[in-house]
Formats: sequence, structure tokens, C-alpha cells
Amino acid sequence: MDKDIKIAEEKLEYLSGDPETQELYFERERALHEKANLISTGIRKGREEGRQEGRQEGRQEGIEQRDTEIVLNMLGEGLDETVIAKLTKIDLEKVREIINNYVN
Repeated sequence: MDKDIKIAEEKLEYLSGDPETQELYFERERALHEKANLISTGIRKGREEGRQEGRQEGRQEGIEQRDTEIVLNMLGEGLDETVIAKLTKIDLEKVREIINNYVN
């Protein structure tokens, strides 16, 4: 901590004598703070977008898994693919895709 205080005292001493140097220093500090804020905001927004995408993908995977289970169960009960599609309101092509992926 003493090292940090010494550095701050040296900066203060250097800047205290020249108003133009003071202004340049403060502008530089302001720019550094602004840059840090922009980076922080970008990281925060990126994380939130990632979370939203993850939730959406998770929901979609859950729906697909549920649909697969339903189709396979109904197929196991002897129902025809067109009947399964009609009763579940799952697209006939999707029903066929599930059957081809898991049965054939």
C-alpha cells in the first residue's frame, strides 16, 4: 500500500504545477474509465445474450426430447405415423424423421 501512496504523491506533485498537464492527465483518466465501462458493459451484455440463447436451446431440446418420446411410445402402441402426426400435431416429416432416427 505504501508503494501506491508514493506513486500517487509523485503524480500529484508532478501535476500540481502545470494546468495544461493536469487537464491532459484528467482527460486521459476519463478516457480510461470510459473504456473500462464500455468493456464491462459489453461483457455484461454478451453474458446475458448467452444466457438467453442457452435457455432457448434448452427449451428446444426439451421439446424435441418430449416429442421423440411421445412418437416412439405411440409407435410402440401400434399407431401409424400419420395418426401420430395428427394426434400430436407434430409435423408428419418430423414424425418420420424421429422414426427413422430411432427405429430404423
